[in-house]
Amino acid sequence: MRSQVLKWPRVAKFLLVMAFDTVMAVVAMWMAFSLRLDMLHQPSGTQWVAYGLAPLLAIPVFIRFGLYRAIFRYTGLAALVATAQAVAV
Repeated sequence: MRSQVLKWPRVAKFLLVMAFDTVMAVVAMWMAFSLRLDMLHQPSGTQWVAYGLAPLLAIPVFIRFGLYRAIFRYTGLAALVATAQAVAV
């Protein structure tokens, strides 16, 4: 499967990674609420706004700090530095 994914066009791989990051941003938000409330969280009311804002804030930060570029072009220290900068913001 890995070799099949590597054959995909760059745009398809980029969209796949962005979709994964979107899902993970929402999962991280859910986990943060669950840990904060000390129970499994079920969003309600205006909490959905926070769930929607999580990927809308994370994806531009990742793009601005070159995280996607580092992931697709480099492995090692460059990707690690870009990841650290994006997470710090």
